[in-house]
Amino acid sequence: MDARFLKLITDLQLHLQAQKNVLSSYTVQVKPDKENNLVWIKDHLGEIGQTSAHYEVRLEDDIIYVEIHFEDKNISNRQFFKHSGDLPQNIEPFIWWDTICYRYKRTKVYKMTDADILDYITQGLLTLDRFLGNHVRKVLSRLKKAKI
Repeated sequence: MDARFLKLITDLQLHLQAQKNVLSSYTVQVKPDKENNLVWIKDHLGEIGQTSAHYEVRLEDDIIYVEIHFEDKNISNRQFFKHSGDLPQNIEPFIWWDTICYRYKRTKVYKMTDADILDYITQGLLTLDRFLGNHVRKVLSRLKKAKI
């Protein structure tokens, strides 16, 4: 993992804890994957943050992305899908490893060195949670009940 990205993620956890909203209880989960510059983020209820659904902040080609991913191969990720008409313009669906995921759409390209990068990430997490969080948690709850 890029040392600059790791520093950004350390700063992000502190920034999240200082928020006066649900983000103060979000948890950054650094994966021991030295090949990738990404972290999963667990929501304030501990429901979003697993393979089946997790927020993700990742660095690719020096650009920061804020996304929500659905990567459990045993679950049809179509259950998490919301039609674009139900989402604001700043959330866009995209394909990641043959699954539909969502990305907080940037108004500009954000790099790690941008002065407002932490605000961009927190705004992205808030927006994804506001428009997708409850829907995703309902799907996860339904799936959990079906396994019992």
